[in-house]
Amino acid sequence: MSAAATATHLSYADYVAAEGAASFKSEWINGSAYAMAGGTMLHARLSMAVGLALGLQLRGRPCVLYGSDLRVRSLFSEFSSCPDVTVVCGSPDTHGSDKRACTR
Repeated sequence: MSAAATATHLSYADYVAAEGAASFKSEWINGSAYAMAGGTMLHARLSMAVGLALGLQLRGRPCVLYGSDLRVRSLFSEFSSCPDVTVVCGSPDTHGSDKRACTR
């Protein structure tokens, strides 16, 4: 008889603590952390091209463009990640227990 695998739920606080000490970025989805794949030259070029195109469209608007160092946290699901490009219009909001994570 084999033993069933036990799923471990990682709290958001534990994810943030681990992320701060890690040498790589990860996403937090439904209580589990997943290492993000390393970038390629093509990926880096495409994300910069998207950022440039968005930046040109946002001129004169109350919006700010952020790169992949910004952690984004969903308030509606258990999800947090560092997207290649994030646009925040208006004043950014941060997560109550994680002031480094943008929620809007």
